[in-house]
Amino acid sequence: MFTKKSKYGLPVRNKYPYFVHENKRYTVLPMKNFVLLFFFVLAGFALKAQTSARPELAVFPNPATEYFSVNDNNDQVGHVLVFNIVGKQVKSFDFVKGERYSVLDLPKGYYLVQLLDRNQKVLTTQKLDKR
Repeated sequence: MFTKKSKYGLPVRNKYPYFVHENKRYTVLPMKNFVLLFFFVLAGFALKAQTSARPELAVFPNPATEYFSVNDNNDQVGHVLVFNIVGKQVKSFDFVKGERYSVLDLPKGYYLVQLLDRNQKVLTTQKLDKR
């Protein structure tokens, strides 16, 4: 019935070899497809773990002209640091919920706002456009 066989002796229909067990047909995929599938599944789990462990933090308004605020729903932020685009720290604040942090004295440009927890561990770094 099948004239074409794979290098493992399995019958080939369409593109991939398959075998039949208890009247069910199982397709044998090439190893590279399995490796790609495994990689994407693993990457998906890693991405989900990364996003679920990260608190919901936001720096607003962005762009800022005089001040910015930090939205921290989980009360994890302890310190706020502001770096220029070269990486030099230009401002430092102790976090107080609902407080506005002044950037009035900074020149126009892009800055990095780093949010730290109370143990000085980096929670997130976000870009701030000062106009």
